[in-house]
Amino acid sequence: MRGSATIVGPEPETVAESALRIEGALDVGCFERCWNELLRRHEALRTLFVVKNVPKPLQVVLKQRQLPFTYRDVSALDEQARRAVLASYRSEDLGQKFDLSRDVLLRVGLLKVEPTVHLMVLSFHHILMDGWCQGILLRELLALYQALSQGRPSPLPALATPFRRYVKWLEQQDRAGSLAYWARYLEGYTQAVHAAREPAAADSGTEPIERHAFELSREKTAALVALAARCG
Repeated sequence: MRGSATIVGPEPETVAESALRIEGALDVGCFERCWNELLRRHEALRTLFVVKNVPKPLQVVLKQRQLPFTYRDVSALDEQARRAVLASYRSEDLGQKFDLSRDVLLRVGLLKVEPTVHLMVLSFHHILMDGWCQGILLRELLALYQALSQGRPSPLPALATPFRRYVKWLEQQDRAGSLAYWARYLEGYTQAVHAAREPAAADSGTEPIERHAFELSREKTAALVALAARCG
């Protein structure tokens, strides 16, 4: 049973920053250890931001942090009760704001909704990471889980560039020069360019919204990921 869980894809019923459906047997303890290993591995995930009583805002990297991890088993409830618990969790999670100067800016909720189905709700502050980073973390999470759940060491290579080196590089950049470059680049533009338009009157019909779901094989998924990478 260990190491057989599979992240299937977005879970539409949950509206957190990121929600994924996991199918298969899952070792919850190992899953939590994998997330904390990611915090140990990535300095950026152990940062907080100090803005009070300092000459300028500081990003502080702590030596060690534990991920806020919540686990709830609602698989024994009927569907109506399960939906109520999920809605309550969503409301509770959305209402739990991040304190940039104190909190771990990432938290994970794991809800067991069926004997072999879990929902993982990943909440984070956008000052910590963006959508691209989520893909990296999930790939590393899967690699760690497959190894640790089978008693093997982490297969992840050491990071080539420590986060602190990236921060030092940022501090060395010519801010005035960058601002001057963009001022020259945008010279001549006299109005904002809107990427999206307002819907026309004809677009505001009453046609019902439909939802279609389907599954892709591992081979097709891998082929699509490779195609997306080639196309940038």
